[in-house]
Amino acid sequence: MKRALALILPVVLLPGGVLPVQAEPAAWAPVGARSLSPSPVLSLHGVPVRASLFVSPDKPDAVIDELRRIRRQAVHTRLSDQQLMGWVQDGHFVTVKVEPAADGGSRGLWSAVPVDAALRARTAAPDPAPWLPAGSRMGLDLGTRDGAVHARVRLGINTVSTLANARHLIERLEAEGLRLEGDPSLAERRLPVNRLVLRFSNSTGDQAVVTLARQADGDTAITRIDRSAWRGDR
Repeated sequence: MKRALALILPVVLLPGGVLPVQAEPAAWAPVGARSLSPSPVLSLHGVPVRASLFVSPDKPDAVIDELRRIRRQAVHTRLSDQQLMGWVQDGHFVTVKVEPAADGGSRGLWSAVPVDAALRARTAAPDPAPWLPAGSRMGLDLGTRDGAVHARVRLGINTVSTLANARHLIERLEAEGLRLEGDPSLAERRLPVNRLVLRFSNSTGDQAVVTLARQADGDTAITRIDRSAWRGDR
């Protein structure tokens, strides 16, 4: 079960509009995959999570390509050897996480959590961390350990533009000892951008991926995933 909980964490990786709950979305698995029995509804910090595991003979890139054809608007994030796709469906945050399997294929996890429950959970969380711009609302803040790896997923929402968020986040994460990968001139851009993915790392192997997505209502959804070596209680 420890492994299952580690896989479920990325369920909050999903920028998307908040929709009323209509029906529970059906679990997804790639063509030719072997689906494992769905888990019972789990509760993480009081938020109900539905999940279903699958094993596919196809490599992770092929699985992600198949899902892209079905969910063209999904947000894609790559963190080390793991790939995550996320979208909003029927009032739920839905994610699919795919990673390589030992036999050369892939294994994955489909998971879903009700949007309203995820956002209500922020009322039990402490004041938003300083890595978020002032006025941000904090969503889920979940962490777990899988062997020697510590993973943490955080969700925030605010009314700041994606570029203004990016400038703030680059400054804050660099203050935490992480360095932005890719184009260092990002903070100087002026043209509006609706979606950005920022990747950070450091010399000790810590990694962070921040996804910024402008919503139809003008808000910006911020998802931060950190992955690092376990260094005791966090």
